Amino acid sequence: MCDQEGHELFQQAFTERIASLGKTHSLLTEVRWRALTLRELVCPELEPYDHAGGKRNQILRATG
Repeated sequence: MCDQEGHELFQQAFTERIASLGKTHSLLTEVRWRALTLRELVCPELEPYDHAGGKRNQILRATG
């Protein structure tokens, strides 16, 4: 992998992580920081990393 590809991959992952944190913060703001289920909190956080066709989130949905 060349430096340019590594930089682009890092930038994409970093951007997705920031977007994920923003979604979680918005979710907490919508419910005025009241209790959420673990699934409600974790699924949006894992979304940027779920490159396996949604299998991670499918497992979380099935278990809770």
